[in-house]
Amino acid sequence: MISGQSPTEFLDLPENWKARRVRTFLEKVDDRTEESDAPLLSVSKYTGIRPREEVDRDREFRADSTEGYKIVEPGDLVVNIMLAWDGAVGFSEHEGVVSPSYEIYRLTGQGDMTYFHYLFRSELYQYEFARHSTGIRRSRWRLYKSDFFPIEVLYPPLEQQSRIASFLDHHTARIDRLVEKKQRLLELLEEKRQAVITEAVTRGLRRADTKLALAQNPRLASDPTRPSRN
Repeated sequence: MISGQSPTEFLDLPENWKARRVRTFLEKVDDRTEESDAPLLSVSKYTGIRPREEVDRDREFRADSTEGYKIVEPGDLVVNIMLAWDGAVGFSEHEGVVSPSYEIYRLTGQGDMTYFHYLFRSELYQYEFARHSTGIRRSRWRLYKSDFFPIEVLYPPLEQQSRIASFLDHHTARIDRLVEKKQRLLELLEEKRQAVITEAVTRGLRRADTKLALAQNPRLASDPTRPSRN
């Protein structure tokens, strides 16, 4: 556990917002599956709660048996108690199961799960989870129910929760699309880079390429290490 203040103590909250402890609107659930091949869910700071087969498409992953694993229903909050401080927490849109070492919580009243999904995965609450986790060093930090339930959270009126969630859905999706386009551009540039290298080292420099290179850097003309044109 590390020291510090709760966000509700130092933030200037809007007038109609409240500070509520987790235990006032979430309850712990512990339903176990008897199936040996139930769909396994992944809990990640990057992808949230997703089917494991979608996250690890490049490698086959299958538990020997999922019997005794915890059941997750759509709308449940899944917490990796070992990595909650690093963002491995979120509300699930999927049915499935997770490791028995994870914790599952469910809303007991009105609340927008998408708002709390963003809130609990924010840097502000990653720090808060770190502050409340039990353990002598980071590799052993654990966020148990007894640590999680007393935490105070920012609790706007339900209508504002939904508006905030919709706003974040729209803008984060837009940013994700830009990142995807940027990643594709980087891949294309890397392909171009490799093609240029391969062309130069296997076929020499073409006349046009040589003229362009010399125009950009006249020192190449006297460089004895410059590849010759075939």
